[in-house]
Amino acid sequence: KLYLHISEDDSDFEKKLAFEFETEETCIEFSKRFFQQYSRGDGSIDFKEFRDVFGDPDDPKWAIKLFDLFKQTSPGKITEDDFVETMRRMHLEQVRLVENLQNTSDINGVLSMILRPIFWILGLGICLYIFEHDVQQLLLPFGTFFLATAFIFGGTLAKCFESLSFLLLENPYNVGDCILVNNERVY
Repeated sequence: KLYLHISEDDSDFEKKLAFEFETEETCIEFSKRFFQQYSRGDGSIDFKEFRDVFGDPDDPKWAIKLFDLFKQTSPGKITEDDFVETMRRMHLEQVRLVENLQNTSDINGVLSMILRPIFWILGLGICLYIFEHDVQQLLLPFGTFFLATAFIFGGTLAKCFESLSFLLLENPYNVGDCILVNNERVY
């Protein structure tokens, strides 16, 4: 939760708060504008000014927690660079989180696409068994087909299953992890 006290006469500023930042540049531009509106003459915001803008009367410790979130090069003050860098960092974390959630939903779609036919075939087999049809005569061609398919695609499917279980169950990576290639940071 974030409480912002915005003057009603600046309607453009209020509209900006209602939207997520589409790019890092818009986040930086908005952060600079926001900081300039609430900073004092020396280009910094101290805790008292910060509390007046972001404070929550129901939770007095909220402003302290939020103030500590911002990287501070000057003790007890947040400079414009500190404010913009922290807002940029939070924006990038949000973008990474959205990307990670999108990847998870893509994986769920693939698993659903793979498992759905299996459940339909099992359901059909159960229905045929209940109505006393000879299920073995129907399963013999499917068994032959699946055996041939297993020989053809067995290695590939094993690698895919191994990769999916590694990513989904072991979770070796988290949002925001750094990737090093030849001891050089790539992302």
